[in-house]
Amino acid sequence: MKKHRGYRFKFVTGLSVALLLIGTVGSASVQAEEVQESITLSPPTKHLTVDAGAVVRDEFTIINYGDTAYDFQVYTGPYSVKDEAYTPDFTSQPANADAYRWISFEKATWHAEPKQTIHIPFTMNVSKGATAGGHYGVIFVETQPKTAESTGISRKKRLALLLYSTVNGPTETSGKVASIDTPWFTSVPPLTSTIRIENTGKTDFAAKTRFAVMDLFGNVKYQNEQEAYVLPNTTRAVDISWDKTAWIGVYKVHSEATVLGKHTQSDQYVVVAPKWLLFILALLGLLGAIEIVRRRNNGSTTAFRPRR
Repeated sequence: MKKHRGYRFKFVTGLSVALLLIGTVGSASVQAEEVQESITLSPPTKHLTVDAGAVVRDEFTIINYGDTAYDFQVYTGPYSVKDEAYTPDFTSQPANADAYRWISFEKATWHAEPKQTIHIPFTMNVSKGATAGGHYGVIFVETQPKTAESTGISRKKRLALLLYSTVNGPTETSGKVASIDTPWFTSVPPLTSTIRIENTGKTDFAAKTRFAVMDLFGNVKYQNEQEAYVLPNTTRAVDISWDKTAWIGVYKVHSEATVLGKHTQSDQYVVVAPKWLLFILALLGLLGAIEIVRRRNNGSTTAFRPRR
């Protein structure tokens, strides 16, 4: 009986080790099949100042950080925005979304080996009849479908370079801070502030914003500065937030924006507290008010009680 038990123990042990080795080899095989893929475009935007009828030559860069070679195509399209959140619109064609028509490339299809950097030249032939002011477009870089051996799924990636072109000449540049909205109460993080910037001119401009959160002693808990471009005849909502607040507290939120040299700012105290706590405080306040009224009524009854 002991001999059989020994064989059984050895068999179970050997089987466990074999399964462990198979699992390790399988895991290593899966990891070996996972190839890193990464391709980027630089810069993400181009700001060009040109003359009507001019020919401008420039370039952008494609960097293949990954372990896979890519074939990719370059092409252009219109660029505008759909809403105040500045959701990109690459299909609509307003009058000033025509800069993409001025762009041409040496060739449409390119190739990047792993770890390779490719410089893509392009030529901008500005229309002779281009009006002074802002003109916009987008350059797309799109990897060609490649079927993954492990999944059989074709993958495609598209990158975008936004073109901001200003044609020289008499034009109007104007804009303002339309509003700064900072809610005075929030039950959960984050603290938020929305700065709405309106562009009423003919060309884009950069608006600088600053957001700072301080405690009641004036200690800065968080601050953020950024720059946002605003297209002509649009309003852009710049949302800024901070999510590291305590679960209950009072903060001072400072929001400011500089638009075309004009400075606008707003300071707002914000209460952070869960809704259930406010409900309890409101209930206690109501009970306290009822108690005060009851005592006053009892006092009035006692004061005017007739003597016998």
